[in-house]
Amino acid sequence: MKDSHFKSVSDLSHLTHFQNTPFWGCWGPGYAHRQARLHAFRRGVARYDGNRYKKIFSCLDQYLCMTFAQLTHRESLRDIEVCLRAQKDKLYYRGIQGNVFRSAVADANERQDWRI
Repeated sequence: MKDSHFKSVSDLSHLTHFQNTPFWGCWGPGYAHRQARLHAFRRGVARYDGNRYKKIFSCLDQYLCMTFAQLTHRESLRDIEVCLRAQKDKLYYRGIQGNVFRSAVADANERQDWRI
């Protein structure tokens, strides 16, 4: 796919291959594999106490935001925030339960244990 396909603000709804990545989508091919990855991720968060002081923006929210940013070639925190907040109604169904703010993403990236 061309990079220009990912430059629109509404690209969250157009990414069919993005729904087949870990944690996204529901039943279908690879469901057990996605659930195994989710379980491994949650074990890592529990092992290193990743959500200890986080009330709004969890480790899973950060992971999903960074995965979205990498897959759609986002270049800045502002770009990530604008694109995800443009699709605010769909975020919960994609797994992001916290509010996406630039400061929340920046703080999570700065304070997150690298082992998670």
